[in-house]
Amino acid sequence: MSTTAVVLKDKQDANIKLDTQIQILRVAGLIGATDKLSVDKANELYTENIEEISVDTASGNILGEGKLDSKLFIKAVKEGMPESYTLLKVTAPGKESYVFLVWGGGLWSTMYGYIALEADKNTVKGLTFYKHAETPGLGGEIDSDYFKDQWPGKKIFDANGVMAIDVMKKGKVKLAEHQVDGITGATITSEGVGDLVRKWFDADHYGKFITSEVE
Repeated sequence: MSTTAVVLKDKQDANIKLDTQIQILRVAGLIGATDKLSVDKANELYTENIEEISVDTASGNILGEGKLDSKLFIKAVKEGMPESYTLLKVTAPGKESYVFLVWGGGLWSTMYGYIALEADKNTVKGLTFYKHAETPGLGGEIDSDYFKDQWPGKKIFDANGVMAIDVMKKGKVKLAEHQVDGITGATITSEGVGDLVRKWFDADHYGKFITSEVE
């Protein structure tokens, strides 16, 4: 029994690692939305094109090599933002960008995902959620192409450095450069997505890195 449990755990861990790498590769634009990869290919693309870097929370300065462990990071933040955290730097030529782990409350669940910003650290490259329990057909539409395809090109901050990114009620977008159309019938989930993006890029979270001049 114990041998079987170890084998199954190893397989589960491998599957989790594969899914994580594919989610990150997709949001970074390194593979397409429907591309299927083997464990070896995903690991190869991830290793060759993505650096895990440690960042000082208070200053936004890069400390050196980091290690992204989403479970440990999520657990740590329950006690407040740690002194440092790990983000992902995409180094592939022509696709340089940064990927951040984000999460926040929806209607029925906590929504966990990744958001990628272009090298300017302001323009959204992509947003995806890897875990949530929102209502299928309503809040669950945060996984839909309709919702995710609106994010690329949106600006987190306006020209004055003021946080401007948000998710609006469907049909209420006034600032197309910054605002995303919400999901019909899923107002709370939509607002939750807007809230979590705004939270994670404020000065108490990833904001100091965003405004730092360190590349």
